[in-house]
Order: sequence, then C-alpha cells, then structure tokens
Amino acid sequence: MSYLATVYNVMISAPSDVEEECKVAHDVVHAWNFDNAEHMKKILLPVNWKNSTVPEAGTPAQKSINKQLVDKVDILVAIFKHRLGTPTKNAISGTVEEIQEVLEAKKPVLLYFSEESVPQRESEGAQWKELCKFKRDCQPNDYYHAFTTTLDFKTMLSSHIAKIAHTLLPLQQNSTRIAAVVIFYLN
Repeated sequence: MSYLATVYNVMISAPSDVEEECKVAHDVVHAWNFDNAEHMKKILLPVNWKNSTVPEAGTPAQKSINKQLVDKVDILVAIFKHRLGTPTKNAISGTVEEIQEVLEAKKPVLLYFSEESVPQRESEGAQWKELCKFKRDCQPNDYYHAFTTTLDFKTMLSSHIAKIAHTLLPLQQNSTRIAAVVIFYLN
C-alpha cells in the first residue's frame, strides 16, 4: 500500500575513520523509518557524500558536496573518532565545514565524539591533535554526546533521531518534497 510522506534529508558526515559508525547511523535511520514512517507520514532519508553526490570536474570537492547535499540537509549527524578529516578552503575539515554550514542555516546538528581508546600511532599524529583541539573548542559552545562503543552510539543515536523526528514539521502539500512511497513486504 502506498502513502504520502514528507521526506527529510539526514546527512551522515564523518572523516574516513568512522565507517562502522556511519553504517550504524544509516541503519538507525532506516529502522526509524520502518517503525514510524507510515503513521508519522515522515521519511528520513540518510545521505552522505560517498553515495549521494556526483563528481563535478572543475569544482572543488567540498563546494560540490555543499551544493549537492549540505544546502538541502534537514538534519546533520556528525561523528568523530580519531581523525578530524581533510582540510578545505573554508574550514579545518570537510566535516567541520558541513557542521558550520548547517548551523548557519539554523538546522539541527547531532554531534558525536568517540571516546574509545586511541591507538598510539593515532595519538601521536596531527589528525588526533587537531581533533582534540576541535573538541575542546566545541565544549563551551556546542552540546554534543560522547560514546565508547558502537552499541552505545547506536542506542544514543536511536533515541536522538526519534526525538528530533517528532520536531520536524510537515511541509505544505504542494511542496516538491512530498513523496509517494511504496513499501513491499516480501516473505
């Protein structure tokens, strides 16, 4: 059976060392949809730069990502582990630039830092030092959560996604972001 629902883009943003947590974030969003989409008439669509953008030669990578994704995001989930990420023209990393852009647009940013033990080779590197400085800079200004295990992160994010999804207001019926969704159940 099909139904009308408003689709909200949930961008999963993280440096390259956070692959497992990014997968968990996608799974959490999909689980929320399975449990809530039909009765809430809301779909949370997880997007990220790897799967949701196309390359644009002649355009700096972060500028292209911002144009294709960040400008259209309704919620940003930013996750850090041992690395801050690749610097851009405008920020200390692509993930940090995405956070700044979404905050400037006055949209929600769910910010997470891993507290799992850091391998020695990581703890001595520039990426770890930059991440620690960024986290210290966030402490007085930004509300964030820390996690120690992937399961801890999954539990935390599931709760946060559920709470924030309830605050998302439905768009007007004539909006281009209303989508008809067909769900098939296969046995």
